[in-house]
Amino acid sequence: KYMILASSPYKVNDDNMKAVKEIQDRTGLVLHVIDYKIDNNTEDILRRVGIKYTTTDSVSVVNFMELLKHAEVVIDTHPFGNCNIAFQAFTAGGCMVTYPSDRLYGRFVQGLYKKMGITDDSVVATSWDDYVEKNVRMIEDSVDIRGRILKNVHKIIEDTQSVQSFVNIFNTVSS
Repeated sequence: KYMILASSPYKVNDDNMKAVKEIQDRTGLVLHVIDYKIDNNTEDILRRVGIKYTTTDSVSVVNFMELLKHAEVVIDTHPFGNCNIAFQAFTAGGCMVTYPSDRLYGRFVQGLYKKMGITDDSVVATSWDDYVEKNVRMIEDSVDIRGRILKNVHKIIEDTQSVQSFVNIFNTVSS
């Protein structure tokens, strides 16, 4: 059993990893880091914070999706968020808690949950302490959220309304 971090190195910071360490201390899960996403700064933070972690060399898309599917949680980074990873995780049945920031790029995971109709507060944190608590609860009862994600993921994968909205915006600003 493991948590997975598949985020760009610049998104990894002390606050995120301190929260991950607390989740780890409470659940005993190892953090699994996709090797192509790790750099010296990331390793320094992981070691300094005292996180137990493993890495995987660059993997095929199929293997990456399997890693996401079997993770107890996928770590969403704050304040940047993990939009692309969220799409992949949700498609695989993976789950994540998000702590939205006050910037657009830190709110995509919350928006994806909303688009899927998952609007209860079990997936959206309001503080670092809340982020830790919600991740621990998700790890303890991931069956419910995985089922809800898999039942509703088509709402984000097959969504044409959002694409058309972006096209309209881009057409407006470019004319």
